[in-house]
Amino acid sequence: MPLGPAPSGSLSDVLVGRRSELALLRSVIGSPPALALVEGEAGIGKSRLVAELLAAPDLAGTRRLVGQCEQLQEPLPLSPLLDAFRSAGAGLARSGLPLNPVAGALAPLLPEIAEHLPPPLPPLPDQRAERHRVFRAAVALLDHLGPLVLVLEDVHWADAGTHDFLAFLAAHQPRDVAVILTVRTEAGLLPIREAFARAPSGPARTISLAPLSLPEVEELAGGVLGAELPARSPAPSTRRPAASRSSWRRCCARCWSGCPPVRSPAAPTCWPTWPCPPCCGTSCCSACPRSTTPRRRSWAPRPSSA
Repeated sequence: MPLGPAPSGSLSDVLVGRRSELALLRSVIGSPPALALVEGEAGIGKSRLVAELLAAPDLAGTRRLVGQCEQLQEPLPLSPLLDAFRSAGAGLARSGLPLNPVAGALAPLLPEIAEHLPPPLPPLPDQRAERHRVFRAAVALLDHLGPLVLVLEDVHWADAGTHDFLAFLAAHQPRDVAVILTVRTEAGLLPIREAFARAPSGPARTISLAPLSLPEVEELAGGVLGAELPARSPAPSTRRPAASRSSWRRCCARCWSGCPPVRSPAAPTCWPTWPCPPCCGTSCCSACPRSTTPRRRSWAPRPSSA
């Protein structure tokens, strides 16, 4: 059943099916802090489901940031997170609250919004300490932008640093932030699943998408093509047409007296070689309540006993 108009960029004007999955995803992010994994095979509609959620009127007052992972031979560090933060400049410009100074660690990574961030911090000699500070800065920025829904698409393509940050975020998730990740099932288990299962805010909810039913696929195809598809023809029947009991009695009246099962009611089937008259055809044999192997036979007079 269609659930409403499609967000911009969708092939279909309506979302077909997915009513229960959409309701579950909406209930999960409706109680932040929340973590949700939308999983399914490639092309099954994960991004379409999330886009439908983000376009809902009840999220009009909630900021939404979306980051995309790219399928690269060497994934870029924190690529989906930085991609999502690049669109946060307008929200930071309107905010009248001071931002945590640690967020300045993101300024060299986000020159597009650096003017809205605290001054850059001096570098640290320890790379692990520097990465920890960047993680803290990202969490501080998410907290400042809340209430917020953060969507990271195709996390199976993310680098190890992004996975580490998501594990860090699960342990230090701001109270007004909901996180949605989309992932392909054929890519295997994410290394962050254990961290998401042990999150202080509660284990992440997994929304698994199954293939659409055949009528839903037809409805989706009709929406994409902008035309109503022709009705499917019923599958051809392999069963023989059956005659009514009355026509069987009328048709077989001429050969009843010679039918071995009639003469011997204990016989389980019709006599394999006993001929039927032309009026019987297949209808008579298929309707015969005694016959389990109906087939048309040429008629010959009943042999007379010598």
